[in-house]
Amino acid sequence: MINNNKIDLTNVSFKLKVESKFYVKGKEYLGVYVCGIISIGKISTNDEIILSDKTGAVKRRSKVIVEIFCSSKMRDKDTAYEPMSIALVLKNTTIDEVEKDDYIVIV
Repeated sequence: MINNNKIDLTNVSFKLKVESKFYVKGKEYLGVYVCGIISIGKISTNDEIILSDKTGAVKRRSKVIVEIFCSSKMRDKDTAYEPMSIALVLKNTTIDEVEKDDYIVIV
């Protein structure tokens, strides 16, 4: 739930804490990559996500997931589940918008 542009980070259906970020230039998978471990729920390609800081303040909301990369075997190539370690490609997001310890959430 979102109140006054803040998210209750204990009451979300998906949560990933950003451990690292990097930008890739090129034709395929162009965009900002965020890496972390899923602590709650699951995420699928094209889910609507919210980027928040560590206090829960909303920084950006968008349907920006274009690809999911995972270090472990995925049941479905377009969906990742807790506690997988993954990288998400975020389009239409700048590298400066994402900070270490931010959260990618789905409410």
